[in-house]
Amino acid sequence: MDRGAIIGIELFAFRSRPSFSRLAPSPGHGYVVLRLSAHGYTGCGECAVPLNGQALDLIKWGSFLKELRLSTPEEAFALLMTGEREWSPCQRQALQSALSGWVLARSADLLTAVSGGSVRSGASGSKGDRDRPELCALAALIEESESYYSIL
Repeated sequence: MDRGAIIGIELFAFRSRPSFSRLAPSPGHGYVVLRLSAHGYTGCGECAVPLNGQALDLIKWGSFLKELRLSTPEEAFALLMTGEREWSPCQRQALQSALSGWVLARSADLLTAVSGGSVRSGASGSKGDRDRPELCALAALIEESESYYSIL
């Protein structure tokens, strides 16, 4: 039985601020975009990671996400909100943004279904993050990133 578990956890690393980012440029930082998929919807979050002269290791940075494997987005939100895990502010920011984007995408479709199709969203026809469709655009993520890591 499909319980709506997160089926995709993807990380993209950028040496410099990606063209679609809304984050302020931050010298000495790399950028990470987290892309979560569940129930046919996608949410994305981003953050700036201090590099301290080192290369960004996506496997190490994203190791906290392994806890979310096979959890539902609702369970992941609950885990995030308990504050029991020792995640960096950047990791929390990226995860919260990705989960929020997923909720917005799903909610927009639910509202459209309930209202008989009269609700409009910014990313018509897309089941991606409707608040930030450019952030979830897979082609741009692949083109601009320097490394990629998939957890599931």
